This record gives sequence, structure tokens and C-alpha cells, in this order.
Amino acid sequence: MSFPIAPVAGALGAEIGDVDLSQELDDETIAEIRRTLVAFKVIFFRDQAMDDDVLARFGRRFGELAPLPPHRQVPGKYPELLIV
Repeated sequence: MSFPIAPVAGALGAEIGDVDLSQELDDETIAEIRRTLVAFKVIFFRDQAMDDDVLARFGRRFGELAPLPPHRQVPGKYPELLIV
């Protein structure tokens, strides 16, 4: 899969379009997202419908998620998700 990439602020930051993070993404798409992240350091996905399940699943495609201190965790089954 190829998706549009729009730089946001020069070499730092890019918006990735036409990717629905609520769907299972294939390895090729994840690899392309990873390459974009390495190149731009920060990536944005606009207008996503994500709950904690989707967010944790997507995050795990990039590696093991580390539990956070209890006072910063999202209450429930995901100690790896941060309250912002």
C-alpha cells in the first residue's frame, strides 16, 4: 500500500493520509509507516476512529508496549496507554 505523505514542518513532522488505523494493516503498510516515522520523527493521522483496543493493537505493531506508572494509566485493561 502506498499512501500520501504531506510534510508539516520541514524535516520534522508529516501527515499520513488514506490509512484507516481501525483496520488490520498489512506488514508492508506498517513498514511504510515506520519508514515515514524514521524520516520525519513525528507522524499524524487525521480523523481516526480509535478506541483503546485499536490504539493498543496499532502500537504493538511497532514493538512491545511498556506499562506506565499507575497514576498515569488509562483505567482498565491497558496499563500501557497514557492519560493525556
